[in-house]
Amino acid sequence: MKKFLCLTLCVILCLGILTGCGKKYNVSDSTIFVEKKGAIVATDVQTFDASKYSEEDLEKFVDEQIDAYNEKAGDDVISLKSLEVEEGVCTLVIKYDSYEHFAKFNGYEIFVGSVAEALAAGYTFDDVAFASVKDETATECDKSSFMDSDEDYKVVIFKNEPYSVHTYGDVQFVSIEHTKIVDENTISFALGNHLQGTKAPSTESTEQATETTESTEGNSASDGSVTDEELEGEGETSTEEIVFPFDEQPKDEDIAESLGYVYIIFK
Repeated sequence: MKKFLCLTLCVILCLGILTGCGKKYNVSDSTIFVEKKGAIVATDVQTFDASKYSEEDLEKFVDEQIDAYNEKAGDDVISLKSLEVEEGVCTLVIKYDSYEHFAKFNGYEIFVGSVAEALAAGYTFDDVAFASVKDETATECDKSSFMDSDEDYKVVIFKNEPYSVHTYGDVQFVSIEHTKIVDENTISFALGNHLQGTKAPSTESTEQATETTESTEGNSASDGSVTDEELEGEGETSTEEIVFPFDEQPKDEDIAESLGYVYIIFK
């Protein structure tokens, strides 16, 4: 169910004509908003064929998946903020109480916390090319610029999915490969992106294996969230579940894998 749900959400998530969601989430590209108190608001946008699927059935399906997840989590940790279909585009905005719930619900890998917490979670900043960001201008730098600093830097680490990431603080440093500065709070992560003012990336991938440790998975499971295995079983709410095959073509795993990780350091 994880891959199906991930595929569905990739196609129906954000546009920005949002009723009651505020101007902040009014964006034209798929964006993850990292909120101050640990919440994530995810917005994404894709085409929607209204001749094949109804908006009402789609909303019912999304509500059922959210309700099933919340039931397993034991609390309302995910909430639907907006779902709208307009001119062939479907917009979905969902709020998550934490990045762990965002990751588990969508099947993505993401980390949000301090640099020290990222290291403790098993991530490494080695073999990654970084740039400092000032006034939306990037300048190549060494990781020691933030690793050896007394500043209380936070970091978002995200893997393999083309999104923009908007942080509640100003971006100070960012990994170079496949990234682009949108504004002082937002970095776009997509194949082919490259920071202006930095050297072009080599043809060989600089991706570093930065999988989280088993202890990290144990910690996230203790926060009230649920595992994929749990969601795959009892979370199904209907034996006649509506299927929305928005993407007729299979996901290009090679392109996704080539993106590797993006590191966004902010304060």
